Amino acid sequence: MNTRALYPIKREFSSSRWETLKKVLEDRAEEELWMVHRHPMFPLIWNGVIAALMIALCISFVIWGVNIKIQNTADAITAEAMAQRDAEEAAAQKAERDRLAAEAESEASIIKAEAQDCAKALYGIRNFIEKYSYSYLDCETYLRAAFNRADATGNSLHDVLFQEGQFLACSENNPVLTELLDVSIDTVTEWHHEESRPCDISYQFAELTPNGIYLKNDFNADGYAIRWRAK
Repeated sequence: MNTRALYPIKREFSSSRWETLKKVLEDRAEEELWMVHRHPMFPLIWNGVIAALMIALCISFVIWGVNIKIQNTADAITAEAMAQRDAEEAAAQKAERDRLAAEAESEASIIKAEAQDCAKALYGIRNFIEKYSYSYLDCETYLRAAFNRADATGNSLHDVLFQEGQFLACSENNPVLTELLDVSIDTVTEWHHEESRPCDISYQFAELTPNGIYLKNDFNADGYAIRWRAK
């Protein structure tokens, strides 16, 4: 093949391309010049449109940035509010726990003091307890008389127990025996936490018999009185 014969064709092809491009550019320039002559405001309108688009684009970026800042601020405020709410809830829960603990401690202190008074009351009948072999239920029955009196009168258990001449040999000077204190703590705790009475509140008088301790609803009725005993 003769390669030299290709060069004139290549040069002719390249020249043709440049002439075509030149022709297109000239036609485009003439068209734009025609548009300018036909519409003198065209360049101004075109530049205005471009400027408006640029301004709109800038405003969009500004609004986008402001939205991001607002969103970040809102998120920060929300996080702070949630943290404050959580802190308040934690403080409220702690206060409630402290209150319940204080109430429990106070109740435990009250039960302990009342149980000691009850143990002194049981010490007053210790000879009967030993003589008749009174059981735990007999001791509970005896103390129930004091509970009913306290509930009926609104007086404290201490005042009821140590009222002169009411409970046999009951004195504040009586010692507190461990076995009597254990019975008293259980009985007083049940009294504080009971949802319903095991007997009517009128059973306020204890009767010590060889067959056990009973409560009566009338001290003077004797054989006509209704009796009750813990079961």
